[in-house]
Amino acid sequence: MVEVVIKIFSQWRKKILGINEVLTHNNIIVWQRIYLPKGTFISLEQLDLTMGHEIFHSILNNARLFDVEELTATHQRVRVHEYYTSRWEQQYIMFRKWEKLNLNMGAFNTEVSNFKSFDILKPKIQPIFNNYLKSTLK
Repeated sequence: MVEVVIKIFSQWRKKILGINEVLTHNNIIVWQRIYLPKGTFISLEQLDLTMGHEIFHSILNNARLFDVEELTATHQRVRVHEYYTSRWEQQYIMFRKWEKLNLNMGAFNTEVSNFKSFDILKPKIQPIFNNYLKSTLK
């Protein structure tokens, strides 16, 4: 599994600033890892934003709300977790007054909200999102 992550980094190292790898057995998390390539450390702000993003993925995984990927009509991959992490990033950047910094953040894709998988996960993720947002905006 580690070799796969290394290949992903080598292909997408300029686009991806963090990866949350999860190993499960019978729907139970055995372990999680967060990988951070060099680009994540370009500034303290970027590191802070990326770690918050990846920690939120971990929180959702620990709640057994594993990510769901869907394909849009234009064959773009959209993920339920990314829908929420990008919204957290936007709020966090505004709270920290980092709007003028050139930070790399997740795509703000709304198409996933049209899929059934989103409807199923939304009532479970939304309270966790609200709590995470509240705890990080202090």
